[in-house]
Amino acid sequence: MFYSARNRETFVEMNAGLFHTVARRADGSVTAWGWNDDTQCEIAPPPPGLAYVEICAGAYHTVVRRSDGVVDVFGDNFHGQRNVPPLPLGVHYVNVEAGFDHTLALRSDGQ
Repeated sequence: MFYSARNRETFVEMNAGLFHTVARRADGSVTAWGWNDDTQCEIAPPPPGLAYVEICAGAYHTVVRRSDGVVDVFGDNFHGQRNVPPLPLGVHYVNVEAGFDHTLALRSDGQ
């Protein structure tokens, strides 16, 4: 757990990009702050009934994995880091990572 004295909030996960930080609360909501020129801090809320279960930050993008196994990416797409491949029926994402200008997502079938 991480505690922000400034915002008086508790976070269960945090990650830093080049000039921004993303944090996930216990209820599955996500907030981000810092440099936002590529909209990497503008994290849309998950659909009703879902939560974010994993977060990570690249240099200028933010990656979130939802409780239904879908991956959303916010921010820069100059190198295609927001282009998450569609999944076959019955397959979902189980892990995400972000590099400087790329995104990695592990599928439930091991690919």
